[in-house]
Amino acid sequence: MKLALKLDAAGVTDVGQARKHNEDSLTVDSEANLYAIADGMGGHMSGEVASQSTLDELMSRIKIHAENIREPVRQEDYYNIVLDAVNACNELILAKNRNNGSNLGQGMGTTLVGAYFLQNKKQVVIFNVGDSRLYRLRGGDLQQLTRDHTMYQEWYDAGQKGTAPSKNILIKAIGLLENIFPDITLENVSEGDVFLLCSDGLSNLIDAKLLQKVLVQKIRHSPDMACNELISIANANGGNDNISVVIVKVDGTSATFNKTEDLDKTVQRRSV
Repeated sequence: MKLALKLDAAGVTDVGQARKHNEDSLTVDSEANLYAIADGMGGHMSGEVASQSTLDELMSRIKIHAENIREPVRQEDYYNIVLDAVNACNELILAKNRNNGSNLGQGMGTTLVGAYFLQNKKQVVIFNVGDSRLYRLRGGDLQQLTRDHTMYQEWYDAGQKGTAPSKNILIKAIGLLENIFPDITLENVSEGDVFLLCSDGLSNLIDAKLLQKVLVQKIRHSPDMACNELISIANANGGNDNISVVIVKVDGTSATFNKTEDLDKTVQRRSV
């Protein structure tokens, strides 16, 4: 018998108050246990192409690897699955840029943040490129589990010397450089955990204290209600960018049986 995670998830993306079109994309796939946001860049339509193409490629690659993985499964196997998938996304957008005549560092690109839940292991693989974020609410406490790949973050970590650079200058993004080196971590999952993924259109307009307050209050009802409340607050605070939110709540675990275990239990019932 194994314990499978019971996840309740929702995702919402909104154009915001200032932009004419939405370059963000998101995926909420409960079958693959994959949840992700991509915040596209590149002007009219190009950013949207980069973000959606990235999520399509990510989903395709992870599903292929997951189907071919063999027992026993090691932690590094899941790390490599995600790493290979993210690198494939980068190569895809690089190829699209080359076909459009763009040089390295030019053309369309996208951030990427994701959570890939390992059903029978009560763990989640967290990965990111750029400044889209992932937070975890556990026991009422909110913690940011990703690190922004920006010039501002580098300046902050180095001691905040000199003039602060703009927060929107990325040092990593999908599709702009040949080697991107995503951050990939493995975290344990507990019943009651809430994972929040968001684009910077949300995190730039709602601070961590308010994020924590809204999650604690609204997650009692549903992830969907919490998503919509956060979108509404960001729009009320100016909505100067596209806004995307994905929320995953761990409701508990349920028992699952493999074929051998099911057969054994069937024999036992018949022999009684």
